[in-house]
Amino acid sequence: MGLLYGSEIKAGKMIDKMEQIKIVKENDLFIDIPGLALFREEHSEFISLPEGFMLLAKSGSCDNEAMKHKNKAIYGVQFHPEMSDDNGKKLFRNFLKMCTSK
Repeated sequence: MGLLYGSEIKAGKMIDKMEQIKIVKENDLFIDIPGLALFREEHSEFISLPEGFMLLAKSGSCDNEAMKHKNKAIYGVQFHPEMSDDNGKKLFRNFLKMCTSK
């Protein structure tokens, strides 16, 4: 998705662990998730923040952990919520609620 909006792929070292993610902008995606939360990471590449998107979260290993389009209901995350225990379940619940409330 990021590439469609002009992101660049950046290479990094392989990360395969639970990573502390810092939420930098409040958003309904992160309701009931602490400002510093653990999510599962498993990647060696990441993308820059594309033009037209706002940064929602970052970590020590990735500057763009979560993003949202400024004008559209388009979201992206670098981490794996499906492998992130309670925080992942909360994120999915929030996302589904956002999808069905409009």
